[in-house]
Amino acid sequence: MNIVLVKHNQFSPKRYCFFVPDKFVYVIHKDDKVLCDTSYGTEYGIATTGVISGEGAMDIAKLNGATFPLKEICGVVKIINMNQIKIPAMFKRTIPSGNKISKRIDEFRKYGGFQTNVEIDDHGWLRNGYTAYLVCKMFDLPEIKTFIDFSSH
Repeated sequence: MNIVLVKHNQFSPKRYCFFVPDKFVYVIHKDDKVLCDTSYGTEYGIATTGVISGEGAMDIAKLNGATFPLKEICGVVKIINMNQIKIPAMFKRTIPSGNKISKRIDEFRKYGGFQTNVEIDDHGWLRNGYTAYLVCKMFDLPEIKTFIDFSSH
């Protein structure tokens, strides 16, 4: 069993235990922003531990008041070096509208990031968020916040 402890509220000491699917075992680290399947729907949280594996994981889950079966982690937000992102040919062939680019620029200026998900698969290929990627390139930013989700594999 693989687990991670997650806080959903920075002001609360309460940590919740989530099951970590094998596909995320080597991706999640302490202080990563993770997407969790909860009783209230999908919510973001911060991993307060790295992935805990093996026989002791069940004991740690019980000590933290976990109820079984555990809900699971369904995504991870990472900061990725722009040079590591691979762009599929289908994106390279498109020219996004000026309105989309303007919207991403406004989001970046207002929030310091993007409201659209930037998704990269486990091989570094961009799956979603091409306009955000282009804006980062326009501003010559060295990195971008990305959402890693392996659900399509």
